[in-house]
Amino acid sequence: MTPRGTLSDVPGGAVREAPRGALRALTPGMPSNRLLRFALLVIALFPTLIAFSDLVRVHGRGIDLEIPLRAAQRWVDGGQPYLASSFQQGPGPDLPFLYPPFVLPFLAPLLSLPRDLVLYAWVAVCLGGSIWALRRLRVPWFVMPLILISPPFAEGIIGGNVQVLLFAAFAALFFARFSGATRGGDAAGVADLHPVHRDPTDPATPALREGLLATVIAALKVSQLHSWVYLLLKRPRAALLGVAVVGAVVAATVPLTGIEVWFDWLAQVRRAADPSWSIGGLSIAKYVAPVLAYGFLVFTVVALWFVPRATAGTWVGMLAVVGAPSLHVFGMLFMVPAWLAIRRELALIAGFFIGTFTEPGVWIAVAIVAVAWSLGATRWAWLLEPPTAVGPATVVDDASGEPAGGRGPEDRLEPEALASAR
Repeated sequence: MTPRGTLSDVPGGAVREAPRGALRALTPGMPSNRLLRFALLVIALFPTLIAFSDLVRVHGRGIDLEIPLRAAQRWVDGGQPYLASSFQQGPGPDLPFLYPPFVLPFLAPLLSLPRDLVLYAWVAVCLGGSIWALRRLRVPWFVMPLILISPPFAEGIIGGNVQVLLFAAFAALFFARFSGATRGGDAAGVADLHPVHRDPTDPATPALREGLLATVIAALKVSQLHSWVYLLLKRPRAALLGVAVVGAVVAATVPLTGIEVWFDWLAQVRRAADPSWSIGGLSIAKYVAPVLAYGFLVFTVVALWFVPRATAGTWVGMLAVVGAPSLHVFGMLFMVPAWLAIRRELALIAGFFIGTFTEPGVWIAVAIVAVAWSLGATRWAWLLEPPTAVGPATVVDDASGEPAGGRGPEDRLEPEALASAR
């Protein structure tokens, strides 16, 4: 018989003490812990709902497509798509156009369509991409609305920022899909809210697919090149193949755009990198000398070489956020896998600070998630949410139809910690 106050579920018959007092509130599965998590959720919802209400009320629908469309109209009319004077504008559709010139020929046909139709259709596409990405990361339907109303998603969806679709590409690159679902998990046996990594550097997966996904992310958001650099370091053929295909598309647009506009774009990018630009984002360059900021960027890129393949997606996403030379709130989407991996209590606290939609709040949230994931994945496993697999974790890879190369969430914990989580 097991003495009172002990648990005997440790493999090998070992007996460990049951949590007592305040430790019960920190032990997943305990009633007091469920109550604590519910209380933290309610607290986090207060600023999140306020921020969501403000975004719905004041953020222009599809404004992040309206800006490129206006630039495309100037280009079609023979004008300058990259206006230096746009940096003097406040928030609105006259903000600087920052995408590379090769997107202009693809935007031009949209100018002949009803503008409201284009903008609302684009917002719907962004919403669909966000939902797809979250399902890819094992977010259940009943949890999804709570995440979609958070500022990183809400701002990107309402404004129609391509970032949410690049996040979907990131999820497709680094995380495995599932088929079917069961209560508490899916047919593959992996619990909800525990994304399962796939390995894009696995030679068994199509090099073209992996290279294209990574290259498109870097091509449309040059400040988020970490996914492509990781692939270049670990599977250079796939990375260069992606560059070759995207380069061919770019080359095909040069007769339409000309060469001069590319120099105009580079000048625009340099202006956007100026930390004195009041609405240029939340990058670390606003707080330290530029040489230190870019030194930190180089550090995060070099760190990609040491990223373990089993959890590469979470590491790459985190490094892309903390090392971004230009970071907006919706740019934090790449950190969602790390946010899902850490203890729910910490994730909800971070969610509260993100919900404040303030610069200090965003950085506090980034710090909580980055520190908890980094230490949890390397040293203190108790900082990560214990896995609750409901069966053997066999996950189908998109391209090959074989089990995914990346390992499941249980690989994040040492055996002792995993035993204590059961």
